[in-house]
Amino acid sequence: MVIKGPRPEWLRLLVAGRAPGVSAVAFRDAAAENGRGAWQPLPGLYHTDLIPLARLAIERQQRAMWRLLEAAGAVAVPLPPDWSTARVVHTPEDLVHVRQLAPSDPNPRSAR
Repeated sequence: MVIKGPRPEWLRLLVAGRAPGVSAVAFRDAAAENGRGAWQPLPGLYHTDLIPLARLAIERQQRAMWRLLEAAGAVAVPLPPDWSTARVVHTPEDLVHVRQLAPSDPNPRSAR
């Protein structure tokens, strides 16, 4: 996701998802309730007790964040209403599309 920084409203939603014993809180779209939705791991809240689980996943060549979130039993927070204004980049093709939206941007890694 390419944004200018965490939106305060989004962080408040994530913080509201915290609870004792929860190691991760991240956004997940509404379709996730039916098993079809995608995790949106950034921004997200991650406790340091996830480090051993993350190391194990890396050792097993399982680098997808959604797998870590599933394994950790993460709390899923519904996407904020203005989520569609964010630029989500999952693939090289997505990055090309985002760059085409802002061709005059001299620094392609700058946020929108």
